[in-house]
Order: sequence, then C-alpha cells, then structure tokens
Amino acid sequence: MRLGVIGPAGSVKEACAVIETMGTPVELVRLPYSTYIQVVEILEREQRGLDAVLFTGEVPYKYAVRHIREERPWGFTPKDELSLAFTLLKAGYSKKYDITKISVDNISPQLLYQAYHQLGYEKQQIQVRFAPEDLYTPGYIESLLEFHRTQLLQGQACCFITGMEQVYTQLRQENLPGMMNSKAFDSIAREFNRLWLTQSLTQRQGDHLAVLAIDVDYLENHPIYDQSALQLLSMKNRVRERVYTFAQRVGAAVFEGGDDHFYLCTPKRELVDGNNRLCELGLIEEITKIELVCQVFLGIGFSHNTYTAKHFADLAKRHARTYGFSCAYLVDETQRVVGPITGTRKLDRTNPEKDFSTIAQRCKVSAQIISKIDGILRQNGLEYTTPRELARLYGGNERNVLRILDKLEQAGYVRVVGKEQKSQAGRPSRIIQIHFGLE
Repeated sequence: MRLGVIGPAGSVKEACAVIETMGTPVELVRLPYSTYIQVVEILEREQRGLDAVLFTGEVPYKYAVRHIREERPWGFTPKDELSLAFTLLKAGYSKKYDITKISVDNISPQLLYQAYHQLGYEKQQIQVRFAPEDLYTPGYIESLLEFHRTQLLQGQACCFITGMEQVYTQLRQENLPGMMNSKAFDSIAREFNRLWLTQSLTQRQGDHLAVLAIDVDYLENHPIYDQSALQLLSMKNRVRERVYTFAQRVGAAVFEGGDDHFYLCTPKRELVDGNNRLCELGLIEEITKIELVCQVFLGIGFSHNTYTAKHFADLAKRHARTYGFSCAYLVDETQRVVGPITGTRKLDRTNPEKDFSTIAQRCKVSAQIISKIDGILRQNGLEYTTPRELARLYGGNERNVLRILDKLEQAGYVRVVGKEQKSQAGRPSRIIQIHFGLE
C-alpha cells in the first residue's frame, strides 16, 4: 500500500515513525505543509498516485472534506482521552503549570472534561477558555494566536493547550506557557490499521471476514485507583498496546469502545491455517498478565460480511462471559458455537464434554440436569437470567426449576445479582448468574 501522510512536518514525522515500528509492508509518502489550507493543493497533486491518505489531525481533514473530493480512502488520527490526559499531566507535573486554568483550541468540552475526570478533577474545579472554531475563515491561525495571548496575558488562563503545531511553535517562541496535544501511539496505529484493512479487503473481496470482540474486566478494588492517576492510565495503555500488537500480527484493524471494549476486524485467512483450524491466539494470556486486569473475554465471529461477523463475535463473547473465566469462544459461518478456548490452547472443532459429577454430588442434583442447564446457558449466550426464563428454556415446571436453583445456590453455583423490573403487579423475579466454570 502507498500511504500519503499529510500534516505539519513534526506531526508527519511522528506518525511515520509509529507506522514504521509496526512492521506492516507500506510505502510512506510524506506530505508536510506549513499551513492546513495547503492540503487542497497537495491532494490535487498527489491523491491519484496513492492508495490511501492519512491526515495527522482532524483540522486538515475537515478542511479537505469541504474543498476536494475523496478519491482514495481517507482517515485522520483523532484526539483521544488518554493522550489528552497525558498532555495535562505533563503540563502540571513536568512543566509545573497550573492546569486548573487553561485556554484550549480544537478540543471538545466533553473530551477535555473526561480527561480531567481521569486525573481526579471535577468540572467545577477547573476554569477553561475554549477558542471559537472557525477553520474555514481566512486568518484562523492568527485568530487562535490572538485568543491564547489574550487569555494568558489577562490572567484568564495559566497555560494553553493546542492541537495546532503552528500555534504551539509561535506561542512558545513568545515564551508563553503551553503544551502541544500530541497523539498517542494507539490513536495513530488505530487509524492506520483501519486504512490498511480497507485497502486489503478491497484487494481480497472473496475472503470471509473475522471479527474479534474483546472485553477486559479490571479489578475494582486495586490499590492503584487510590494512588497515581498516571500509573492507572499507563497500565490501561498497556492493555491497548497488547491489543494493537496482536492486531498487527493478524493484520487486523482495531475499533475501540472505551478502555475495556475492543473490536478487531481481519480476513478470516489470517486466523486459520490450511486445515481451517484456529491458530494460537495468546492474546488472552498476554492481557491477563497485566496486574490491573481481572478477566478477559474474547468472542470470534466468522462471516462473509462485517455486520454478521460482528454479530457472531458478540454472541461468542457472551458465551465466554457465561463460562465465567478468561477464555474465548467462536461462532462460525454455520452459527456453530465452539469453545471455551483458554490460554494459548488451539481450537478443536468439537465442544469439550464437561464432567458434572462433582457438582452433582455437592448439590444432590443429577449430572444430567446440571449438564442440561449448562447447555441452555451456553446455547443462548446467557450471562444472567431469571428462574422464569430458565424454566421456559428448560421446558419444565417453574417450581421444580426453583428447587434445583435453591440447591445450586446453597452450593455456591448461583448468585443473585438483582431483581427484574416489572411494569405490572406481582412479585418481581430474581436476576441470577449461574456458572460451573470452577469445575
């Protein structure tokens, strides 16, 4: 793939350095500019000779979208909560700036307040001056420079945070206190992966797809929550790094749904060998080694289109959660459920039979009944259920099912997690969690 990287010289250098460390075969075409309005001229000249275009920031991307047609896949490295939190930490702890009074540009209030919240600040504890966003008006850079100067010199702000390299360079030359909001490694890697996958899938239209859905559960009472916010962010970033490193190994694009939810998308052939067997994953084991992590649940879905593969991956992930401990499940094109896959163990094409005799002896319930309940939970991907719903799926009398559940609860295999909300009169049913994963 021939990838054009467009942005200020410093940002282009940073993005290319990240991409080069990822080991993906790609030809990088560096396209630096001195001001963002030059992106139109650059794209008119270069776009047709590229396979994809990566903007190093949202501003040049937005400007280009308005002024020129996208002839190749475009993407930009977005601002993210983690990198912004690190920028604020560096400003406060390294530069000794007062980060409770700042002026910012090209950063949304929601993202900024989320970053502050990660550092232990509430909205009422900080004073933020947001610059007007008017990038389509001539002289926008000059207006940003004047905005920050005014806020700093009048005492409305103690430092500035900017996403514009040109603004940062000029204000620092004037010896005004501030920081450049640089991009984190994973935000650059994430967007590059998406562009690479788009290009790869275009070339391999006959391939089936694989989507991996990953949930990471963190320890709720870990001492780090009461200690350093920087260490907490750093440890969570290690989880991201593991995900992105694995994604690179299997040629996958990564899409995040927060600190603890990830989706990976790749051609199916990257995950299976010539005999259609799943290759060793290793990702679960790598993530669970991180001190803060409690459990990792991985669902894998195979299908001919992304939407169905994602649906199957979510279903497989629910099966993994039902199992109760770090593992993976797979739902293939025939909707067959395979698993659990734990650690780096290779996938068998058959579900392992479990020995329920020990549980049966403890609960004084037949192993056949326990096996049937376990099968119902797995086949329906139920992490939580109610006695009424379980009785319906079991096909028996609710009173008999309640007696079975009472015995399982006394032995520690059933946990009540809440009560069902009811709009009609009547006693609300309990919401329960059942798992036999210890056996």
